[in-house]
Amino acid sequence: MARRPPSPKVKAHTVLKHGESARPGRKLSQDAAKTGLGIQELKSLYSSVLTLKPLEKFHFPDGREEQVPADFPDDPLRDAMAKAFAHFKLDPEDPGSWKALVSYFSYIFFWQPPRQRSGAKAKWTSNRERELYEAVSTLPGLSDVQAAMKLANDKRSPFYVRGTSPSDGVRGLRSRIGKVRKKFDGTE
Repeated sequence: MARRPPSPKVKAHTVLKHGESARPGRKLSQDAAKTGLGIQELKSLYSSVLTLKPLEKFHFPDGREEQVPADFPDDPLRDAMAKAFAHFKLDPEDPGSWKALVSYFSYIFFWQPPRQRSGAKAKWTSNRERELYEAVSTLPGLSDVQAAMKLANDKRSPFYVRGTSPSDGVRGLRSRIGKVRKKFDGTE
C-alpha cells in the first residue's frame, strides 16, 4: 500500500522549522508604477508602517505626535518578528516580504485540506460500466433480471457476487444493467 503524502500543514511546519528561501510577491518597482510615486517615496511610506525599528513616536487619532519616553519597554513582538524574517530569509524593509510572511503564517495556521469522501470507492467506473455492457451484449434475448442472475451467479464472470443465496447482488446488478443499457444503447 502506498504511503499518503504528508499534509501541507506538516510541510509548512517543516518549512517553518528548517527554513526555505522566500519568494516574495510583488516588487517595490511594480507598486511604484501602479501608484505613480517614486520608489524612494514609496519606501519611506512603507518604512513608516512596515518596519521592525523601535518605536520613536506615538501617533494619535487627533493628529498629534509625542516622543516615546526613554524608559518605555522594548517590544517583545518586534524581536519575535525579526526572528521570523530571519528564519525565512526575508527582508523586513521589503513590502513583498511582509506579504510573504503573512502568507506563510496564514497557510500554516488557517489552511484546511479539502475533505476526503468517506466510504468505499465507487465500484462503477465508466470502464467497468462498458465491461458490463459488453457482457450483457453477449447474452441476447435475456431480460435485465435474467442477465443479472446469470452474471451474478457465474463464478467466471467479473460480476460474480458471493452470497448466501443466488439472489444476493442480483437486484443491484439488475438496476445497473438497466442504467448501462440506457447509457450505451439508448434503449428505454
